[in-house]
Amino acid sequence: GAYLAKAGEKVSLLMPEVPQDSTRLALIRVQDEKKLKLSKANSDTQFSVEVPISPWESNEPIERVLIACKAYDTVNVMEKLLPRMSQSSVAVILCQQPAILWEIERSSAKSLTYVVGTTMHSAYATQRFRIVHSSGLGSHLNTWFGLPRGRETAMTVSEIDSLVNTLKAADLGGVKDNDIEPRLWERMAMACGLLPLTALYGVTNGQFIKSTTSRDTMASVVKEASNVLIELDMVRSGFDKSNVSQRLFEGLLERAESTSTHFSRNGFG
Repeated sequence: GAYLAKAGEKVSLLMPEVPQDSTRLALIRVQDEKKLKLSKANSDTQFSVEVPISPWESNEPIERVLIACKAYDTVNVMEKLLPRMSQSSVAVILCQQPAILWEIERSSAKSLTYVVGTTMHSAYATQRFRIVHSSGLGSHLNTWFGLPRGRETAMTVSEIDSLVNTLKAADLGGVKDNDIEPRLWERMAMACGLLPLTALYGVTNGQFIKSTTSRDTMASVVKEASNVLIELDMVRSGFDKSNVSQRLFEGLLERAESTSTHFSRNGFG
């Protein structure tokens, strides 16, 4: 949202609870993680934008909404926004969990036109409205958008192209994907091979992949997850099914190296 506002788009920040002392304006400060590490100064702001806050209870119609929340909250958010959206409205969902698409189709949110997005970028908050943007390294730092299977005709080619071009203006590598679901499944398979393991061992991504044993465990998990992708016919077109696990494992190592200081929390401790 901050990047879209920086690009000149009209953006409002949806918040379930607006603080009493709020001026209904949020000053969002964005920092680049690599620059932050070099300067070691929390005040080193890459850019800042002022964005209006729109509370849930507002009746103002929504034309486009970008939903970036935890997967388990996505359907609830979409259903809460239904009264403010029309047949021409579009929801853009940033997610890494393909199962959320099944949940949407079993809810009232299925009446919405929605585009699915998944990104190699990440971000985290150090304080309220202070965001650190982590783009990592590597050659695949894109954000892909597309219509899920079974909904390919929900928008015309020109409509989806126009939407993706608008999102591309946010300088996060926006790319249209004509078959987005397999990409979501691949992202999940890769995540299974790293995030639960680093959470269980209580180490960063970089610390975990230093061990040969850890890499072997990662490879085994990714291979098992890849077999599920093949069974569900969720391998991207143009890729050989026989080397899916190796391709995903190599991509996972690249991602882990580019986010070496990141870690996952163990929710059971």
